[in-house]
Amino acid sequence: MQKRLSMKTSDNKTRFSPAFLRTIAAFLILASTARSAAADVRDLVAPGPDRDVPMRCYANPGEDPRPVIAILHGGRGYEAFRAQYESHSSALVNRGYRVCAILYYSKEDLRVMNGSDREARQARYQTQFNSWVGAANQAVDYLSHLATTTSGGVGVLGFSEGAFLAVAVAGTNSNARALVEFYGGVPSTAQNRIVKLPPTFIVHGDADKVVSVQEAYALKEFVEVKAPNYGIQIYPGAGHGFDANVNDARAIDAKQKAIEFFSAHLPSSSK
Repeated sequence: MQKRLSMKTSDNKTRFSPAFLRTIAAFLILASTARSAAADVRDLVAPGPDRDVPMRCYANPGEDPRPVIAILHGGRGYEAFRAQYESHSSALVNRGYRVCAILYYSKEDLRVMNGSDREARQARYQTQFNSWVGAANQAVDYLSHLATTTSGGVGVLGFSEGAFLAVAVAGTNSNARALVEFYGGVPSTAQNRIVKLPPTFIVHGDADKVVSVQEAYALKEFVEVKAPNYGIQIYPGAGHGFDANVNDARAIDAKQKAIEFFSAHLPSSSK
Protein backbone atom coordinates (compact mmCIF):
# COMPACT_ATOMS: atom_id res chain seq x y z
CA MET A 1 0.00 0.00 0.00
CA GLN A 2 1.26 3.43 -0.90
CA LYS A 3 2.30 5.62 1.98
CA ARG A 4 2.35 9.38 1.84
CA LEU A 5 5.04 11.05 3.92
CA SER A 6 3.79 13.68 6.31
CA MET A 7 5.48 17.07 6.14
CA LYS A 8 3.24 18.88 8.62
CA THR A 9 4.59 20.72 11.64
CA SER A 10 3.06 19.96 15.02
CA ASP A 11 1.30 22.88 16.72
CA ASN A 12 2.85 21.73 19.98
CA LYS A 13 6.41 22.58 18.94
CA THR A 14 8.20 25.58 20.37
CA ARG A 15 8.02 28.60 18.06
CA PHE A 16 10.94 31.00 17.63
CA SER A 17 10.98 34.51 16.27
CA PRO A 18 11.86 34.96 12.56
CA ALA A 19 14.93 37.03 13.51
CA PHE A 20 16.23 34.28 15.78
CA LEU A 21 15.69 31.64 13.10
CA ARG A 22 17.50 33.77 10.49
CA THR A 23 20.47 34.16 12.82
CA ILE A 24 20.68 30.42 13.49
CA ALA A 25 20.26 29.65 9.77
CA ALA A 26 23.09 32.00 8.82
CA PHE A 27 25.34 30.39 11.42
CA LEU A 28 24.55 26.91 10.13
CA ILE A 29 25.26 27.91 6.55
CA LEU A 30 28.65 29.37 7.52
CA ALA A 31 29.47 26.28 9.54
CA SER A 32 28.48 24.03 6.65
CA THR A 33 30.67 25.99 4.25
CA ALA A 34 33.62 25.80 6.63
CA ARG A 35 33.27 22.05 7.10
CA SER A 36 32.98 21.37 3.38
CA ALA A 37 35.87 23.62 2.34
CA ALA A 38 38.26 20.68 2.49
CA ALA A 39 36.03 18.45 0.36
CA ASP A 40 37.62 16.69 -2.59
CA VAL A 41 36.49 17.97 -5.99
CA ARG A 42 37.04 15.61 -8.88
CA ASP A 43 36.07 15.59 -12.55
CA LEU A 44 34.86 12.21 -13.76
CA VAL A 45 33.74 11.04 -17.19
CA ALA A 46 31.10 8.41 -17.93
CA PRO A 47 32.20 6.86 -21.25
CA GLY A 48 29.59 6.02 -23.86
CA PRO A 49 29.23 4.89 -27.47
CA ASP A 50 27.99 8.26 -28.73
CA ARG A 51 29.69 10.72 -26.39
CA ASP A 52 31.33 10.84 -22.99
CA VAL A 53 29.39 12.56 -20.21
CA PRO A 54 31.46 14.73 -17.83
CA MET A 55 30.69 15.07 -14.13
CA ARG A 56 31.86 17.32 -11.30
CA CYS A 57 31.99 15.33 -8.05
CA TYR A 58 32.28 16.43 -4.42
CA ALA A 59 33.04 14.35 -1.33
CA ASN A 60 34.82 14.52 1.99
CA PRO A 61 38.31 12.97 1.74
CA GLY A 62 38.51 9.18 1.60
CA GLU A 63 37.75 6.33 -0.77
CA ASP A 64 35.37 4.41 1.47
CA PRO A 65 32.13 3.42 -0.31
CA ARG A 66 29.35 5.97 0.03
CA PRO A 67 25.95 6.51 -1.54
CA VAL A 68 25.94 8.99 -4.42
CA ILE A 69 23.54 11.82 -5.18
CA ALA A 70 23.48 12.79 -8.86
CA ILE A 71 22.55 16.43 -9.52
CA LEU A 72 20.85 17.45 -12.75
CA HIS A 73 21.18 21.18 -13.40
CA GLY A 74 18.55 23.48 -14.81
CA GLY A 75 18.52 25.44 -18.04
CA ARG A 76 21.70 27.32 -19.02
CA GLY A 77 23.91 24.61 -17.52
CA TYR A 78 25.76 23.96 -14.29
CA GLU A 79 28.05 27.00 -14.20
CA ALA A 80 25.21 29.51 -14.47
CA PHE A 81 23.93 28.58 -10.99
CA ARG A 82 26.93 26.72 -9.60
CA ALA A 83 26.78 28.46 -6.20
CA GLN A 84 23.21 27.24 -5.76
CA TYR A 85 24.05 23.65 -6.69
CA GLU A 86 27.21 23.66 -4.58
CA SER A 87 25.20 24.80 -1.57
CA HIS A 88 23.09 21.66 -1.87
CA SER A 89 26.21 19.59 -2.56
CA SER A 90 27.98 20.88 0.56
CA ALA A 91 25.03 20.01 2.76
CA LEU A 92 24.82 16.50 1.31
CA VAL A 93 28.58 15.93 1.52
CA ASN A 94 28.47 16.87 5.18
CA ARG A 95 25.89 14.12 5.68
CA GLY A 96 28.17 11.47 4.24
CA TYR A 97 27.20 11.47 0.57
CA ARG A 98 29.30 11.79 -2.54
CA VAL A 99 27.65 14.26 -4.92
CA CYS A 100 28.16 14.29 -8.69
CA ALA A 101 26.74 16.98 -10.94
CA ILE A 102 26.02 15.45 -14.34
CA LEU A 103 26.99 17.92 -17.07
CA TYR A 104 24.59 16.53 -19.64
CA TYR A 105 24.77 19.41 -22.14
CA SER A 106 26.92 19.08 -25.24
CA LYS A 107 28.89 22.15 -26.34
CA GLU A 108 26.15 22.99 -28.82
CA ASP A 109 23.45 22.54 -26.17
CA LEU A 110 25.33 24.94 -23.91
CA ARG A 111 25.66 27.52 -26.68
CA VAL A 112 21.98 27.42 -27.61
CA MET A 113 20.62 27.22 -24.06
CA ASN A 114 22.67 30.27 -23.03
CA GLY A 115 21.61 32.26 -26.07
CA SER A 116 19.04 35.06 -26.21
CA ASP A 117 16.76 33.30 -28.71
CA ARG A 118 13.89 31.95 -26.58
CA GLU A 119 12.35 29.97 -29.44
CA ALA A 120 15.70 28.34 -30.19
CA ARG A 121 16.05 27.34 -26.53
CA GLN A 122 12.57 25.83 -26.47
CA ALA A 123 13.20 23.96 -29.71
CA ARG A 124 16.50 22.65 -28.38
CA TYR A 125 14.78 21.42 -25.23
CA GLN A 126 12.15 19.57 -27.25
CA THR A 127 14.59 17.95 -29.65
CA GLN A 128 17.32 17.12 -27.14
CA PHE A 129 15.38 16.08 -24.05
CA ASN A 130 15.51 12.33 -24.77
CA SER A 131 19.21 12.62 -25.61
CA TRP A 132 19.78 14.35 -22.26
CA VAL A 133 17.90 11.55 -20.50
CA GLY A 134 20.21 9.07 -22.22
CA ALA A 135 23.31 11.00 -21.14
CA ALA A 136 22.08 11.22 -17.54
CA ASN A 137 21.23 7.51 -17.47
CA GLN A 138 24.70 6.76 -18.80
CA ALA A 139 26.23 8.73 -15.94
CA VAL A 140 23.95 7.19 -13.28
CA ASP A 141 24.86 3.69 -14.49
CA TYR A 142 28.55 4.55 -14.40
CA LEU A 143 28.31 5.97 -10.87
CA SER A 144 26.34 3.00 -9.58
CA HIS A 145 29.12 0.59 -10.62
CA LEU A 146 32.04 2.46 -9.08
CA ALA A 147 33.85 0.70 -6.23
CA THR A 148 33.41 3.87 -4.14
CA THR A 149 29.61 3.74 -4.47
CA THR A 150 27.58 1.69 -2.01
CA SER A 151 25.30 -1.02 -3.37
CA GLY A 152 22.22 0.96 -2.42
CA GLY A 153 22.17 2.74 -5.74
CA VAL A 154 22.09 6.43 -6.65
CA GLY A 155 19.84 9.27 -5.55
CA VAL A 156 18.77 11.83 -8.15
CA LEU A 157 18.32 15.54 -7.39
CA GLY A 158 17.01 17.79 -10.17
CA PHE A 159 16.28 21.49 -10.55
CA SER A 160 13.84 23.10 -13.01
CA GLU A 161 14.66 21.67 -16.46
CA GLY A 162 16.84 19.15 -14.63
CA ALA A 163 13.88 18.25 -12.41
CA PHE A 164 11.83 17.15 -15.42
CA LEU A 165 14.91 15.26 -16.55
CA ALA A 166 15.36 13.72 -13.08
CA VAL A 167 11.81 12.33 -13.13
CA ALA A 168 12.48 10.74 -16.52
CA VAL A 169 15.79 9.26 -15.35
CA ALA A 170 14.41 7.96 -12.06
CA GLY A 171 11.49 6.42 -13.93
CA THR A 172 13.64 4.57 -16.47
CA ASN A 173 16.76 3.59 -14.53
CA SER A 174 16.66 0.88 -11.85
CA ASN A 175 19.88 2.25 -10.32
CA ALA A 176 18.00 5.40 -9.26
CA ARG A 177 16.75 4.59 -5.76
CA ALA A 178 15.43 7.97 -4.55
CA LEU A 179 14.31 11.16 -6.28
CA VAL A 180 14.07 14.76 -5.10
CA GLU A 181 12.93 17.36 -7.61
CA PHE A 182 12.78 21.14 -7.26
CA TYR A 183 10.17 23.07 -9.28
CA GLY A 184 9.76 20.59 -12.12
CA GLY A 185 6.92 18.37 -13.27
CA VAL A 186 5.91 15.39 -15.41
CA PRO A 187 8.17 15.07 -18.48
CA SER A 188 5.70 14.83 -21.36
CA THR A 189 8.19 13.22 -23.74
CA ALA A 190 9.01 10.41 -21.31
CA GLN A 191 5.91 9.85 -19.18
CA ASN A 192 4.65 6.93 -21.28
CA ARG A 193 7.92 5.08 -20.63
CA ILE A 194 7.75 5.49 -16.87
CA VAL A 195 6.25 2.38 -15.30
CA LYS A 196 7.38 3.06 -11.75
CA LEU A 197 9.33 5.60 -9.72
CA PRO A 198 11.46 5.30 -6.59
CA PRO A 199 10.46 7.21 -3.43
CA THR A 200 9.94 10.78 -4.61
CA PHE A 201 9.93 14.18 -2.92
CA ILE A 202 8.40 17.18 -4.72
CA VAL A 203 9.44 20.76 -3.87
CA HIS A 204 7.77 23.83 -5.40
CA GLY A 205 6.73 27.40 -4.68
CA ASP A 206 3.16 28.53 -5.21
CA ALA A 207 4.35 31.84 -6.73
CA ASP A 208 6.46 30.17 -9.44
CA LYS A 209 5.92 32.04 -12.72
CA VAL A 210 8.29 29.88 -14.77
CA VAL A 211 6.98 26.42 -13.92
CA SER A 212 3.48 26.75 -12.49
CA VAL A 213 2.73 25.11 -9.16
CA GLN A 214 0.04 23.19 -11.06
CA GLU A 215 2.91 21.18 -12.53
CA ALA A 216 3.79 20.06 -9.00
CA TYR A 217 0.23 18.95 -8.32
CA ALA A 218 0.12 17.10 -11.64
CA LEU A 219 3.38 15.38 -10.73
CA LYS A 220 1.92 14.45 -7.34
CA GLU A 221 -0.98 12.67 -9.05
CA PHE A 222 1.47 10.94 -11.38
CA VAL A 223 3.76 9.87 -8.54
CA GLU A 224 0.89 8.57 -6.41
CA VAL A 225 0.42 5.60 -8.74
CA LYS A 226 4.08 5.14 -9.70
CA ALA A 227 6.08 5.37 -6.45
CA PRO A 228 5.96 3.32 -3.23
CA ASN A 229 5.82 6.56 -1.24
CA TYR A 230 6.27 10.26 -1.76
CA GLY A 231 6.38 13.64 -0.08
CA ILE A 232 5.40 17.08 -1.33
CA GLN A 233 6.29 20.52 0.03
CA ILE A 234 4.73 23.65 -1.45
CA TYR A 235 6.15 26.94 -0.13
CA PRO A 236 3.74 29.91 -0.01
CA GLY A 237 5.09 32.96 -1.82
CA ALA A 238 8.16 31.16 -3.19
CA GLY A 239 9.08 31.72 -6.82
CA HIS A 240 11.14 29.76 -9.29
CA GLY A 241 14.66 29.03 -8.05
CA PHE A 242 13.84 30.30 -4.55
CA ASP A 243 16.60 28.13 -3.06
CA ALA A 244 19.24 30.23 -4.84
CA ASN A 245 19.00 32.58 -1.86
CA VAL A 246 20.73 30.36 0.69
CA ASN A 247 19.73 32.71 3.54
CA ASP A 248 16.00 32.38 2.79
CA ALA A 249 14.24 30.38 5.50
CA ARG A 250 12.30 28.45 2.86
CA ALA A 251 15.52 27.55 1.03
CA ILE A 252 17.08 26.31 4.27
CA ASP A 253 13.98 24.28 5.10
CA ALA A 254 13.78 22.78 1.60
CA LYS A 255 17.43 21.79 1.66
CA GLN A 256 17.00 20.11 5.05
CA LYS A 257 13.87 18.25 3.95
CA ALA A 258 15.66 17.01 0.84
CA ILE A 259 18.51 15.66 2.98
CA GLU A 260 16.06 13.99 5.36
CA PHE A 261 14.29 12.35 2.43
CA PHE A 262 17.52 11.00 0.98
CA SER A 263 18.61 9.85 4.45
CA ALA A 264 15.39 7.87 4.81
CA HIS A 265 15.64 6.15 1.44
CA LEU A 266 19.36 6.13 0.67
CA PRO A 267 21.06 6.06 4.10
CA SER A 268 24.58 7.35 4.47
CA SER A 269 27.13 6.52 7.16
CA SER A 270 26.78 10.00 8.65
CA LYS A 271 23.48 11.29 10.01
